[in-house]
This record gives sequence, C-alpha cells and structure tokens, in this order.
Amino acid sequence: MSEYKFSTFKFFRNIVIGTLLVGFLFGIAGYLLAGTVGFFNMMPMGLIIGFFGSLVLGYAMYVKAHSYGGALEGNTVRLLGEWWWFVKQPDSGNEKNKSGF
Repeated sequence: MSEYKFSTFKFFRNIVIGTLLVGFLFGIAGYLLAGTVGFFNMMPMGLIIGFFGSLVLGYAMYVKAHSYGGALEGNTVRLLGEWWWFVKQPDSGNEKNKSGF
C-alpha cells in the first residue's frame, strides 16, 4: 500500500469545479459573441471540454504527486539523455555555415 493518501472527495471536487468553471467561461465567451443564444450554445461545449480537461488534469496532478522518490530521483537531464534538448551546445567555430557564407 502506498504511503500517500488519495482523497477521492478532493479529486471529484476538483473535476466538478473545473467543469463548471470552464463551462461558464465558454458561456461568457458565447454571450460576448452572440448574446443569450451564444451563451446557451457555448455552455454545453464548455462543460464537455471542461469535464475531460479536469479529469486529465486531476489524474496528472495525482501522478505528479506520487512520482517523486522513484527510480529516476536524483538523475539529471544529462544522465537521462535529454541534454541536447534542453541545453544548446556551443558551436566549435571550425565548421562553415551550410549556406556557404
């Protein structure tokens, strides 16, 4: 069993709040664009997007909270092979530009 507590109530509370918030924001955008009809047309789309977005975000937050202390703790990007992606390597200066200048 994990030493971390998983709060089902907080997980579902965040999904409900995120869903309602995104739905309301989409509704406001619809209202600004087309008035009352736009509000009622955009609200369902916002609720759908908000539900799935909140579900994915809630899961990602749960995984991130429990990912520390694993096999990769203490490793750097150089050890993980990602160094070339995050840090620009200095040019040696001996190579000519490929454009010929």
